Amino acid sequence: TARLVKVSAAVEGAVALPSTVEHDGATYTLTEIGREAFLGKKKVTGVVIPSTVTSIGVGAFKESGLTSITVPLTVTSMEASAFQGCASLESAVIQAPLSALPSRTFYKCDALKNVVLPASLTELGNSCFEGCASLGDIAIPAGVVSVKGSAFEGCTSLVEVKLPEGLQSLGGSAFSGCTGLTSVTIGSNVISIGYEAFSGCTGL
Repeated sequence: TARLVKVSAAVEGAVALPSTVEHDGATYTLTEIGREAFLGKKKVTGVVIPSTVTSIGVGAFKESGLTSITVPLTVTSMEASAFQGCASLESAVIQAPLSALPSRTFYKCDALKNVVLPASLTELGNSCFEGCASLGDIAIPAGVVSVKGSAFEGCTSLVEVKLPEGLQSLGGSAFSGCTGLTSVTIGSNVISIGYEAFSGCTGL
């Protein structure tokens, strides 16, 4: 198998990753997008991830120029900060059957407006959407039982949030600084709400 380690600085525009690569006469299947593979590649505006890929490393697309992304069903492992700081990213579809959205997945993705999350999720990680100032609404999957600290901190465009009925834990500062928030629905199964979970939510 093959792992994409680093992308050339010359790569730009929309990129369709190959499912196989050849080296010294042998053919290898691309199964992993490695740690910080696209780090800082501002001229890369889109990436088509082939169905052979099962793993996305830490910060794989961090601070790149992506405007949209789809993470396919075949991905079973995605590490932290995958799309952190992608300032041009407007839409993301996570088809991958993950149980947890890793910490800082979309941290400081200022332009992010549309997100589709998989029904398999049970946890939203720390700061996963922190600083996503353009995110106007979010459909949190029904199976989510834990929303970690600062998950939506600083999401100033959020207006209404419906937390799943089965939610048990809401972390500290989870919605801190969400100044546009006017309505929050919390289910009856919540056991703990962290410190300053809704601090600075002046519209509530």
